[in-house]
Amino acid sequence: MTETELISLSIAADTEYFPTVNFAAKQCATKLGFAPRDADRICLALEEAMANAIKYGYGGTNDRLHISLTRASMGIKIILRSRGLTLDQKHLPQYDPALAHDAQDTTGLSFHLIQKLVDTVSRAVRDDGQITVTMLKQLPLPRPVESEVQQNGKAPRAPKQEVTHSIRRASPEDAEAISRLALRSHGTVMFSEQIYYPERVREMIESGEMTSALVVTDAGVVMGHGALVAQEPGGCIEELTYGVVDSRFRSQGCASKLAEFLMDEATERGVYALQAFAVTSHVHSQRAIEHLEYKECALLLAASPPARHWDDNQGGEPGRIGNLVYVKFLQPPKPLELYVPPRHREMVARLYANMDAPFQFVDAGQGPAPTGPAQLFTLANFAEGWSLIGIQSYGADTATQVRKELDNALSANISSIQLMLPLHDPATATLCTEFEAMGFFFAGVGTGPDRSENLILQYLNGVDAGYDSVHVHSDMAKELVEYVRSCDEGKE
Repeated sequence: MTETELISLSIAADTEYFPTVNFAAKQCATKLGFAPRDADRICLALEEAMANAIKYGYGGTNDRLHISLTRASMGIKIILRSRGLTLDQKHLPQYDPALAHDAQDTTGLSFHLIQKLVDTVSRAVRDDGQITVTMLKQLPLPRPVESEVQQNGKAPRAPKQEVTHSIRRASPEDAEAISRLALRSHGTVMFSEQIYYPERVREMIESGEMTSALVVTDAGVVMGHGALVAQEPGGCIEELTYGVVDSRFRSQGCASKLAEFLMDEATERGVYALQAFAVTSHVHSQRAIEHLEYKECALLLAASPPARHWDDNQGGEPGRIGNLVYVKFLQPPKPLELYVPPRHREMVARLYANMDAPFQFVDAGQGPAPTGPAQLFTLANFAEGWSLIGIQSYGADTATQVRKELDNALSANISSIQLMLPLHDPATATLCTEFEAMGFFFAGVGTGPDRSENLILQYLNGVDAGYDSVHVHSDMAKELVEYVRSCDEGKE
């Protein structure tokens, strides 16, 4: 990632110097284009982090705080280095609103506030013993100019042009054209904001994080774009995404040609499977994905933020949007032995049969209970309001760890929380009911970056599932929606 350090400060670990740091941070944020309100939020997050560093520092007269303010490709990055107690933030007591109200116990409030004020925050201990807190605040997506996008958020209609064209891999030099196309042509529900920033697009192509393809005219005009993004570096699953076609060149098969080009390219690279997401606010993208023979595997309710553009004639307030998850195996999956909870076996069988994936159910039996500590991983996007908890291996404390991670997500006001359970482990069949007792319910199945198969559960935090607004195209998807709804409404 291309970054430029703007200011580096080293101050004594004393609150008297906070105004100086805040002044510098506000000047940097304003210069980078942040509105006054967001600049103030950046300063407040930094002040909370500095206060926390002093609180958990050693209290020596020579203690210092080192602050770096850096221009990142999508906003501002703030790095705070200090020395103090090397506590593992994930395992510390988390902020609990109920305890704060009932017992005035505000433990964990500082880190909770920082999470609310910036888009991402992480804490690490360096080899030299220094504690590093890294915060990133993204610039808001710039509104398209009126000449390119109408006030209702839809691109102006243009006469369709039949032209000769070709498909090629995108290069870093295409980044500006890709971002302009996405900003100009995409409709109501936008992609991840990264695609709208040319510098970030360039970095993704250069690093190999994104495999990007273009349809171009003989004159070099970009007609359409599509991409594959790996779930994780070195993983065997990639997501088909960022598909957009210029309105002047629609109905010429650009989207299908791009998808086929990328699928062939992924096959040559040995990718195991491709994944795609389609919103459930309409069926257009679902039809396109199903035409490419992707198969439904999960329904994630309220997983995406509300539409960025909302027609007042629609009435009410825009709600969060669900996603259908699809998969297409590029290599034949090996026969699967799945430990599925008995109550979900019929639906899971329907999904894998629809994916043409050979499988057999295995009874968990009365084997020994998991021992030792469980191994979990978590992912979260605070801006989009979702998080994922994944179980890598079960242990004696699995339910306790999942409960803690769920509480962390709830305290951060995450709307949609998913839980992945490995289907190759007998404990999934026996412990699933414990997670459902916490409020999780069925979402579907999914393939992990290590080719593992997983049962996916979901939890909605204070948001409406919006079943009346879920529109799906295929019979399989309709069956999945009804089953998910029955599990949601049937949970205790």
